[in-house]
Formats: sequence, structure tokens, C-alpha cells
Amino acid sequence: MYYRLTTCVCLLSLCCSTAVAEEPVSTEDQDALDKLVKISSEVTTQLRSYTAQGRFREYDIAGDDFPLLREAKITAKCNGARYYLNLEFTTLQEPYQRRAIPQEAYQRRVILFDGSTLASSYFSPRISVTGAAGELFPARASRSGIVSPQIFHFPWDIAHLDREACYPLMVIENLGRDRLFCSYTPQGDIAAGYLVGRQGKAGKVDLLFRKKDGFHLGSYRCENPQGKLMTSHYLDWTQIDGIWCVKKMIEVSYIAHKKWELEFNTIKPNATIEESTFALEALDLPARSRIIERGPVTRLTRVAE
Repeated sequence: MYYRLTTCVCLLSLCCSTAVAEEPVSTEDQDALDKLVKISSEVTTQLRSYTAQGRFREYDIAGDDFPLLREAKITAKCNGARYYLNLEFTTLQEPYQRRAIPQEAYQRRVILFDGSTLASSYFSPRISVTGAAGELFPARASRSGIVSPQIFHFPWDIAHLDREACYPLMVIENLGRDRLFCSYTPQGDIAAGYLVGRQGKAGKVDLLFRKKDGFHLGSYRCENPQGKLMTSHYLDWTQIDGIWCVKKMIEVSYIAHKKWELEFNTIKPNATIEESTFALEALDLPARSRIIERGPVTRLTRVAE
């Protein structure tokens, strides 16, 4: 299982950063920061649920190349913090299969979070007896509300895509307003950033909030003290019926040596979603499939006939 450190890097940098602004915040910069606070707080109140369909891709990093490892058609459904993902893999390169553990070579994967449990089912002819199996994990949200499904080889909490790279409200809470550099660019966008560690000895983070995307986060870059890029995010937004939604997300992690890309073709904001979407039955496991329940005590159960 790969381990992505982007969220950890962001949170650690927020906790340990002791950068101090070099000069007082101007009125214009204060206005830019106030705008980011307002927009960030509006995302969850305006987008209460959504359904979407699109494509997910995972790449390896080999020097300057990004060989494709796997590709899947994706269906996503979210309601508040709860989410459902259905991944149907259409491409799986031979190099990926040769070095992958068996569980990474699935033809289909379902991932859901019901508010307390993170669950997944996976489908492959290799799995005896039914060609499918499942896993359950007790879940706990991060301070920003993210419940990461990385344990199931998907990098993001799709109910909180806007917070996966950086959550401005938490940045301000941890750093203080005077330690977040923020200003308008000549193009009318808002550029922001902060130093990581004392006087930037652990690196720096640069953020860009584009005007064309309603001043929502467009890019995130984290560099080490030598100026080497460690991780980056790119987000593309679309406005549907007056509601801003993430249409595309790209993450490149030179820590995990991975690149991930998600792009939705269709999005329906504030859609009505059936409660059964987030029930364990939505894992779609055939009768007699095994389910491993992880927790203080690991248990093996089977789906009833």
C-alpha cells in the first residue's frame, strides 16, 4: 500500500510554522484574505450533496515521465460528509500488475463512508469463492473533516475535495492571519502562502486562488528548503446553477512517487440521494463473500445467502 504524505505535510506545516510577516498587512491584502475566508466557508453550505461521473487515473513517476498505472470510470455520490465511489477499471498496465500486490489488480472497487465506517468491496476472478470480498474500518475524520480512503488505494475524500490540498480556514486558525501572506496578482487572482518551520527552514507553501474559478483554490505547491517541489495540487472548478464544484483534481507527490488525476464529465449539485447509497448493502457483494472487519479485534464474516 502506498502512503501519501501530502495531508500530513500540510498539517505538520500548519502546526510547526512560526513564520512572521515581514511587514503589516495592507488594506488590499486584508480584503483578499477576507474574501478567501468567506468563500471557503460557503462551499459546504452551498454544496450539500452531489452526484458525478468521470474518469480517474493513477500514474507512476519515472524521472520526467508519468507512465499510466491504472484508469477507471468513476461514479461518485456525496451527501454531507458521507460518500460513495464506484470504480470500474478499464486500463491496467502490465508493469503495474507485475509489481502490484493482488488486491491492486481489481476489475472493480466500491468505496463508501457511512458516517462512522469506511468500507470497500473489490472484485476480481482471483478472489475465491465468489470473485468478490470486502473490508470495514472504523473511521475518524481529520480536523478539516476529511475521511481519507487511502487505505483502499484512492487518494481523496470526494465529499471534501475542496479541502484535500489546503483548507484556508484551518490555515488561518493555525498560523494566524498575520502569518499568511496574501495579495492580489496583476491578473486579479489571489496569491497566498506561508513559510514552513522557523523562518522557512522547513520549506514553503504557495497557493493560488483564481478569479475565473470564483477565487476558490486553484493550485497548491509545497517546496522543501532547497526549493525542490515535494507535492502539488491543481484544481479546476465549474459553476452549475450558481454553485461552484470541483471539476478536476490533479495531485503530484514526489514523496509517494505518484500522480493522481480525477476529472468529472457530469456533475449534479444538491442532488437527492437515497439513504441506501451509504448502507453496507451498497458494496454489492454476492452471497457468501467474505468481509474482514478491522478494529480492536479483526473478525471475518460472510454475506448472507
